[in-house]
Amino acid sequence: MAIQRATAEQAGEAVAILGVLYHRSPATVERMAAILSNKDFVLLVASDEEAPMGFLHAELLDRLDGELMMLVYDLEVTAEYRRQGVATELMQAALDVAHEQGAARCWLLTETDNREARELYDSLDGDTWSAVGFGWTFDT
Repeated sequence: MAIQRATAEQAGEAVAILGVLYHRSPATVERMAAILSNKDFVLLVASDEEAPMGFLHAELLDRLDGELMMLVYDLEVTAEYRRQGVATELMQAALDVAHEQGAARCWLLTETDNREARELYDSLDGDTWSAVGFGWTFDT
């Protein structure tokens, strides 16, 4: 398994891979190139010699107090590669990027009933927070 951070020059490849892995339609190649040119945007792709296995999307965020943090938005592994360490490797790679970039913390949210995800984050010594999330959806 290889994990690679996607670059703007790989926008076409990233869109093709996300077309297979992502639960939504990916951005256009042009939009993906713009997204990937942002140094704070992190798209990690895990693949073997034959196919993409999974991806992780995160962003480095500046706080008003000057602290840098990483927020993990998406972590997806295809069904045939689940329970084989792919998600663990992607999360570890994201934590490494956060640390290398000087982030003080990395965080994410998951549903309380997502047992598999919670077991993964617990295995990586993540701290559990008691929080309530709210979201707003807009017609676009």
